[in-house]
Amino acid sequence: MARSIVEEKPKKFDINKERERDLEKIRGVFHYHEQQGGTLSFDVKKYRQDKLTKYTLVDGQVYTLPRMIVNHLKNNCYYPIHSHYKTEDNSHSYRVTDKIHRTGFEGLDFSETTDMKDVSLETYSGIPAI
Repeated sequence: MARSIVEEKPKKFDINKERERDLEKIRGVFHYHEQQGGTLSFDVKKYRQDKLTKYTLVDGQVYTLPRMIVNHLKNNCYYPIHSHYKTEDNSHSYRVTDKIHRTGFEGLDFSETTDMKDVSLETYSGIPAI
């Protein structure tokens, strides 16, 4: 019995699907590990059709943010720790041995915590909502 070989076509990258996924909202608590109670501000424009958006986040506050921002806060805001070592030929070199995360985001979408209030990014005045 002959086996037929079916070539799979490579999946075409769809920027609109990627953008749609990046803009999904996730609710959670922002953590600023470098300065407890501190504020972190930054501007973002990932896609051509998007407008430049300013985010101002306060440590410990609850926010509803796009997935791309949450991903950035959890995975890309760190600084590397380097350590020195000797190679096999006795020369000295260094490598990254650890990452110290500056920020974090703890998702609440699957949590039973319902008494936490979102801080509106549009109306935030610097005073936490009570």
